[in-house]
Amino acid sequence: MKYRKKFYKIKKLAVVMPIYNEKKNIFKELYKWIKAFNLIGFKNYKFIIINDGSKDKSLIEIKRVKHRSISVYSFKNSGHGAACTRGYKLAIKKKFSWILQIDSDGQCDSKYLEKFLKLTKQNDCIFGNRVRRNDGKQRILFSKILSLLVFFKKGIYVKDLNVPYRLIKSDLLKLCVNKISNKIILKNVQLSYLIRSRARIAYVPMTFLKRTYGSSKYNYRSLLKQLVNLIIHI
Repeated sequence: MKYRKKFYKIKKLAVVMPIYNEKKNIFKELYKWIKAFNLIGFKNYKFIIINDGSKDKSLIEIKRVKHRSISVYSFKNSGHGAACTRGYKLAIKKKFSWILQIDSDGQCDSKYLEKFLKLTKQNDCIFGNRVRRNDGKQRILFSKILSLLVFFKKGIYVKDLNVPYRLIKSDLLKLCVNKISNKIILKNVQLSYLIRSRARIAYVPMTFLKRTYGSSKYNYRSLLKQLVNLIIHI
């Protein structure tokens, strides 16, 4: 009962997790987050897993978890941003009061979960701020460029625009998610400044972990493509 009182503002939490070929990570990741929720005694949550056209055995690994909190929705591959957006819209439609978006590759550390939940008492939006990162210098530079680009073009500054660790009140998210352009690849970047234009963002400084298995599909060419796309369509 004490934890239910502590997190009184969250009546129903959706955990949006996009996946693409994460058979080596997803089983461990789901149990990691289930354990984290159990440790703080929080039970009013559901996973909304967006399978973005996985071609490996990710779905088989998810079925092995056998937990009442997991729902899987499969779509054709359309990229991480589009998968997140689908998850947000599903969570809003299903009347979740808060929506937590995390990734499935092991880089989001569940030890920050309780801090995020506590901050909902005074805030409508909580973002992670990756002050320490283990995903390569090019990704660190890319994130800094994104923040500066949006600041100079929109006059809005967000510390970590594309962080895949964010907790947003459903009412606020509903105001923003339908304004995301289909032309923009980095949809979470656009969502970030749309949110910041309407609400203050509370930040949780964090360490971003190294991928448990596999490697990122993003290289200099793909990052440059995303950056040019954002410059054109922002």
